[in-house]
Amino acid sequence: MKSTSKLCVLVMMCALASACGGESENNANNSNNSNNTNNTTASNNTSGTTGTNNTSGGQDTTPPSEYESGYQLRFTSLAFVTLDPVLRALNGILSQNFDQELDFPIVALIDIKDLDASAGTFELKGGSGLKTLTPGAYEWDPQTPDVYSTATLESDTAAIDGLIERFVFVAVFESDGEEKRTELVLNELEFTGNLDETDGVVTIPNGRLKGYVTKVDADATIIELTPGNTLPLTDVLKENKINFDSDGDGADDSWLLEAEFTAEPTEIR
Repeated sequence: MKSTSKLCVLVMMCALASACGGESENNANNSNNSNNTNNTTASNNTSGTTGTNNTSGGQDTTPPSEYESGYQLRFTSLAFVTLDPVLRALNGILSQNFDQELDFPIVALIDIKDLDASAGTFELKGGSGLKTLTPGAYEWDPQTPDVYSTATLESDTAAIDGLIERFVFVAVFESDGEEKRTELVLNELEFTGNLDETDGVVTIPNGRLKGYVTKVDADATIIELTPGNTLPLTDVLKENKINFDSDGDGADDSWLLEAEFTAEPTEIR
């Protein structure tokens, strides 16, 4: 088995901090971009999704010939939107950590159930998962809220649109023989994309996510950058780079993030 290291959290958080603040100095209300990483070598290629999110369908996606009552999927890539070449390289690191042969890979799961194509609705749940002893089968991480929200489907194009109120992104790593975790809470995560059927397999090739991390959550999230060196996530994200007003009171209190993803069928137990 391959393994990951403490460097995963260092690179992940530094990438996130850089991405969140990259454009906020120019426009504090615009969406800024983030990268989560957990490997030791970078790639200069932009890794992540292929194609672009198209909620009105598009020539690059083919709706299922017949809709099933539900779909269980696992993210196969995640790339935070950015034009910065350094952050594009960090997206390359991130992409390597969806390798399920790693001891502690990135596992992000999506469950679509009670799909009614004629009504154009389904129930949506998303969050982090854990590998099981059965290859290709996963279970929800204990920190993933057991909550489904009603989402919409455009049956002619298989465009999906939903909201995950609380998505807990979990990075697991080994330190001094112990398993440790870092949790990043993404709030009101907008979830869009298209279901695509190719050779009888339904995937999401062009997903898009948009949500925010609050300063309150960042203050309460303690991370370890190097052995014995811990600090609040806020110190990494940088308070002066906050760019989003989450509660509408006129004061920015969060970091807004946007990313693209791909997903393929999996089994969630």
